[in-house]
Amino acid sequence: MNIMERYIAKITFIAILIIYAGLMLLFSFMNILRASYWVGKGDFQTIDSFYFAFLSVPYTTYQIFPFCVLLGTLVGLNYLNTHNEITAIRSSGFSNVNIIYSIIKLCLPLSIMIFLLGEMVIPNSERALSEFKQQKMNSTLKVNLKNDVWIKDKQHVYHIKTIHSDKSLSKITIYEFENTSQKLKQIIYANQATVNDNEWQLNKVLYTLISDQKISTKRTKQILWHTDISLEFIDIISSHINSLSAFDLYLYAEHLNNNGLDNSAYLLNFWQKIAAPFSLFAMLVIAFPFSTTHNRSNNMGTFLMIGILIGISYTVLNKISAEFGLLYQLPPFLSAFTFTILTLASAFFMIKKLK
Repeated sequence: MNIMERYIAKITFIAILIIYAGLMLLFSFMNILRASYWVGKGDFQTIDSFYFAFLSVPYTTYQIFPFCVLLGTLVGLNYLNTHNEITAIRSSGFSNVNIIYSIIKLCLPLSIMIFLLGEMVIPNSERALSEFKQQKMNSTLKVNLKNDVWIKDKQHVYHIKTIHSDKSLSKITIYEFENTSQKLKQIIYANQATVNDNEWQLNKVLYTLISDQKISTKRTKQILWHTDISLEFIDIISSHINSLSAFDLYLYAEHLNNNGLDNSAYLLNFWQKIAAPFSLFAMLVIAFPFSTTHNRSNNMGTFLMIGILIGISYTVLNKISAEFGLLYQLPPFLSAFTFTILTLASAFFMIKKLK
C-alpha cells in the first residue's frame, strides 16, 4: 500500500471499528437481558449473565460484521467526501477503481478473520455456552446437551435419547436392518453407553431379535459395539446447525448423502459459510457509490439510514433466497450466492456510471 491507499484504508477501518463497537455493546446488552431471565434458576446468578454475553461475542460478531463493514464504509467514505478529500484524491490521479482497490485490501484480512471465526472459534464458543448454561441451570445433575438424536449409518439406525456433558450417552436404541430386504432384524436397547473412538461400550443391554416366526429377547450387562459413529461425529450432530464449521457441515452432508437422506439444509449452510467472507466485499463495494456522489450538505444520519436499509434488504432477501432454494430444491450454491452476486453486480454497474 502507498500512502494514499493506507490513508483511505485507515479512515474506513476506524469507522468500521466504531460502528462495530457500538453495535456490539447494543447486542451484548440485549444478551445480558436475555440471560437475566434465568437468574435464580439453579445456580444461575446475575454475574453469570455477563459471562453468557461474553461467550456470545463470537457468534454475534459473525452475524453483524457484514453490516458493520457496510455502515463503516459508508461513514468513512462520506467523511472523506464531505471534507472534499475524495475530490483531492481523484485530482492526484486516483480513479474510483483505485479507491475501491484500497478498501478491498483492507477487506481481505477482515474476510479471513470472519472465515476463521466461523471455522474455529464459534463451534467451541457455542459448545461452551451451552454447557455453561446447562451446568448453571441444573448443577447437581449431569447436563443434558441434546435430546432425541437420530443417526442413520448403513443398515443401522441409532436413537440417542440424551447426550451428557461428559460425552456419555443415555437410553440408546439401535435398530438393525437386513442389507437386502431392509427388514428389521433386531433392536438393541442400552441404558447407558460410553464412546471411545469408534467403539461404544453399552451397559444394561436388552436385545430384541425379530424373525418371521417369533420375537425373542435377552439381556446382558455389557457389550462392545463397533461402529463408524465416532464421538466427534456425535458432537457434530448434537450441535446446532448454525454453530457448525463449514468442514463439519460438509462432513455431515456427505454422511446424509451416502445414506440416502436429504442433505440440502446442511449443504446450504455449508455454502452460506463459504459465502460469508464474500458478503463483506459486497457490502463494501455497494457502499461506495452512495457515499461518494453526494455533496457536503448531506448529514451522517442520511448515510446511516441508507446503510441500514441496504443491510436489512440484503439480509432479508438472502434469507428469502435460501428458503426459496430449499423449497424448490435449487442448487445450494446458487441459493447461498445469489444476492451476493447481484449486490456486487449492482454496485459495479453504479460505479461504472459515476463520473
